[in-house]
Formats: sequence, C-alpha cells, structure tokens
Amino acid sequence: MDSEPQGMNPRGIHRLDTARDADPKTKGEYRGAVLHVDKANIYQLGNDSQVVRHDRDRFKETPHVGEGARIGYDNGRGAMLNRSAEPIPNRNVAAPSAPTRGTPDRER
Repeated sequence: MDSEPQGMNPRGIHRLDTARDADPKTKGEYRGAVLHVDKANIYQLGNDSQVVRHDRDRFKETPHVGEGARIGYDNGRGAMLNRSAEPIPNRNVAAPSAPTRGTPDRER
C-alpha cells in the first residue's frame, strides 16, 4: 500500500491494528501527527508513541495525513483545536507590492 508524504510523521512502522480508541467523553486533547485517514477512522500518533483511533463520523472537518493535530472533544463531537475558525483569505489575489528603491549605477 502506498502512503502519503511523510509530513510531520516520524519514521518507522506504526501499527494501526493496535491503536487504542479515543474517548469522546474526555475533556482533554490528543496531540500528535496524523498517520492515516480512511473512510471510518483517523489515526494519530500520540506523544507517548501510542496510535490513537478517532471515529471520523464525529468530525466536521478531517485532518490531513502528516498534519500536526490537536484534537479535542465537545459533547462527543471531535474538533481540530489548532485550526482557526476564521476563513482563510483568498490567496489568488495579489497583495499590494512594496515600493521599490532604484539601484544606484555601479562604476566599472
């Protein structure tokens, strides 16, 4: 099976079949790189090098493989805590350019 670019994921083999389930009732957060995303689950490598499995149906937005994620739960719903709720500005619009200074002629 091909994998996504490594991103923030540490090198090595991370077994998804031994992942522990995230507890959606917890008030804490899960931090670490996202290892894999499939139709049903999001797999994250925690600080303790343990793989955590999140139920993808609990999320409004899905993290990307390799992304460093802070995932928390509120009333059983998963949320990406390190993403801004504000919309990202349109990146196709050219930013105003800074005034340029003329370069002095050099003597040869």
